[in-house]
Amino acid sequence: MNQKPEKYGLRKEDTEFIRKICASHPEIEKAILYVLRDTGEFSLTSDLEIALCGAKISAKVLGKVMNGIKNESTTHCWFDIVHYEGLETQDLRDFIDDNGIILFQKNQSEEENIFE
Repeated sequence: MNQKPEKYGLRKEDTEFIRKICASHPEIEKAILYVLRDTGEFSLTSDLEIALCGAKISAKVLGKVMNGIKNESTTHCWFDIVHYEGLETQDLRDFIDDNGIILFQKNQSEEENIFE
């Protein structure tokens, strides 16, 4: 997990917005950005996936996060939101662990900036 979110077209303000939404839900322990179909080229309509980690995340929380990103974000990307612990395949969890970018982690200090 050593890549930067701007590789996928996310601006600093997009990432801060996603972090703010995640922080407003105490059930979310971590949010990881990953791309299943990484062609190396980003477009304004790219699909990006976010895995939300936390044993207590419900379908209601997933919906609130998705609606918040869809209705309030200024990014043109399309996001799919999944519950990490709810994923049925270990292969996908392994892919996320190996290739994902942590956008949010509970109790992460503001000084820890993924853009630096």
